[in-house]
Amino acid sequence: MGLYTRHAEEQLLERNVSKAEVEEAVEKPDELLKDSFGTNIAHKKLVRKGKAVLLRVFYDETAEGKKILTVYLTTKISKYYRGWNEGSLR
Repeated sequence: MGLYTRHAEEQLLERNVSKAEVEEAVEKPDELLKDSFGTNIAHKKLVRKGKAVLLRVFYDETAEGKKILTVYLTTKISKYYRGWNEGSLR
């Protein structure tokens, strides 16, 4: 799929996120936003160890394809996900 910055590759390992999860988030996001710099932010709701988490993937569109800048998981779903409600994973 996409190109990964060195930082993004490091974050995948450090945060135990697979490239398959990143690619699914980018190709089929639950929500897609842009930050104030125009960077795309793909959100994907996941369950880890029985707990709801949000995968956030920051990427740019380039001539070579999607360039993954960074990824992380957060439990602060309501802070970032516009369409979140407690029952949305059930």
